[in-house]
Amino acid sequence: QYYYSDCATKRKYCKRAAEDLRGAVEAGLSGPQLPDCHYHIGLASANLGLHEEAVTALTAAMELGPESVKFVHERAKCLQMVGRHKEAIDDFSRVLRAYPNNAHAYFRRGFAYKELGLFEQAA
Repeated sequence: QYYYSDCATKRKYCKRAAEDLRGAVEAGLSGPQLPDCHYHIGLASANLGLHEEAVTALTAAMELGPESVKFVHERAKCLQMVGRHKEAIDDFSRVLRAYPNNAHAYFRRGFAYKELGLFEQAA
């Protein structure tokens, strides 16, 4: 039943995980598990290459659990994948305010700046 932990490393489980998690949301899942449920829908969707769907799910996770920086970081990566670079920069910057030593966020934010032609900020 619990494919979600394998979803990040085994793409074959992502579709099933996303379907099961969406089913849980549609069935009325509530409480502290709901933000994580949307987060895992987002991860599964991203792993399937469905980045816009991932953005939607991760945005829901952020609205329900605004204190979780991991939701913001994952959404930023998906925003970058769909070419929404300004929004990705905003999210990566939010991650960096919380975790100023996050090299991955700096690296990806630099690429987002580069895509917008903002080379000085990218450096």
